[in-house]
Amino acid sequence: MSRPPTIPAEKKIRIVLSVLQGEISIAEAARREKVSEQAIGNWKRQFLEGGKAGIEAGKSKPSSREQQLEDEVAELTQALALFAGVCPADQAGSLRQLLAAGRPGLVEVTLSHSIYKYEALLAEPETYAVLVFDRIARDWGEMLMHDATSFWETIKGSCDFNQAGSLCHGWSAIPVYLYQAYVLGVKPLEPGFSKTQIQPLTAIFPQFSGSVPTPQGPIGVRWDAADAASPLQIETPPDLNLEIDVTDCRLIPMIRKRK
Repeated sequence: MSRPPTIPAEKKIRIVLSVLQGEISIAEAARREKVSEQAIGNWKRQFLEGGKAGIEAGKSKPSSREQQLEDEVAELTQALALFAGVCPADQAGSLRQLLAAGRPGLVEVTLSHSIYKYEALLAEPETYAVLVFDRIARDWGEMLMHDATSFWETIKGSCDFNQAGSLCHGWSAIPVYLYQAYVLGVKPLEPGFSKTQIQPLTAIFPQFSGSVPTPQGPIGVRWDAADAASPLQIETPPDLNLEIDVTDCRLIPMIRKRK
């Protein structure tokens, strides 16, 4: 008879936490890990008894390893894993759901680094584009409501860092890029925009227009779902190599090349 698999303590803890949070049943956990239901039950009992013993002993500070694990469970860490493509494909969807929900226990990403979180979510634009741009409207709109004329380092403005927060911070100019690259959908595929992808979010927003500067000249994109004749119009420099991708295959853009 084969021996049961050896499972590290950290993985046992994650399994027990999933059971306690109702994300998975004991029976399902046992099937996934190829162990008995009794084994899962024992891990759960040991985990709860260990926690009780720690409280009774007055243990208040986590161990160095526990602190390290806690520090690593941050939105930025998870977003970078998705952004860099190191997250296994079968777990990417669940991780995006976690980032979108803002689950308690995750260290929240800072304003100036939120671009990694937003780009990780925008890999599934049909699911998360509305959420991302609503968050941008909320946070950067807060700056506008306070008469800001430049981007703040954090949402607290000058009050952060003992009244030393920056009110003009280049790292926080995130919406400029996201609106151009995702709403207008203009991204360079080769240096200098010599080859350019245009993939506007026509399925998400009913109307938008704007332009993106390039070395060859600006690329203009206009979308109006109410315009039955030509809802999508693209204006580009004459020598640009375009790769156009639209969600609705029936949508034929009107392309004008400047002389």
